[in-house]
Amino acid sequence: MTEKSNEEPVSSVPAATPEAEHVQAEDTANIIEAYHAVAEWIRFADAKSGVVLTVSAALAGILIPTIRPIIDDPEGIHLIPMWKAAALSFFGLFLIFLILSGVAAFRCINPFRLRGKHPSLERCSHFHPAAISDNYKIDQEQEFVRDCNQGGVVKFREEVLTALLIDSHISNSKYQRVSSAIQWFTVSVAFAFLYLLTIQL
Repeated sequence: MTEKSNEEPVSSVPAATPEAEHVQAEDTANIIEAYHAVAEWIRFADAKSGVVLTVSAALAGILIPTIRPIIDDPEGIHLIPMWKAAALSFFGLFLIFLILSGVAAFRCINPFRLRGKHPSLERCSHFHPAAISDNYKIDQEQEFVRDCNQGGVVKFREEVLTALLIDSHISNSKYQRVSSAIQWFTVSVAFAFLYLLTIQL
């Protein structure tokens, strides 16, 4: 009979060295920096939408009062045929594209939701601000710290990566909408210029 070895089985998973932990910590810090960059893109997209809405409101406030005299003006007062129809058409197109621009800008500013709630609420409860505030009350700091410590570095890194993925999709969605808002606004400005040119004739 062969004798059983008294030696303990050796684990195939190497123990984490201080150097490996340092590299992992640096990697997590780099991911957090990338997350901060994406968060800045989101805020920048919202700021762009706010500018579009502000300028649109100012332009509408300038041009809308000028349309009433044209509506009340007799058709035959101008020598140019179809002058009134051209002016009203340009103004109508300006207004349509301005409204489209405003809708796109409002959709950009509107908080991102997936099935009625922020997608981070159940996935990043120890990293994403929206998820933290939803899962922990302001006086639950001990519970929050305890849960973070229990999860460890690996769990925290997973949540950071998940938050980076979620906010990247949010950033992409917002930039698509603000880009549409800027494009519609540019078209509306072109028709506004044609309208102003027409009413000067």
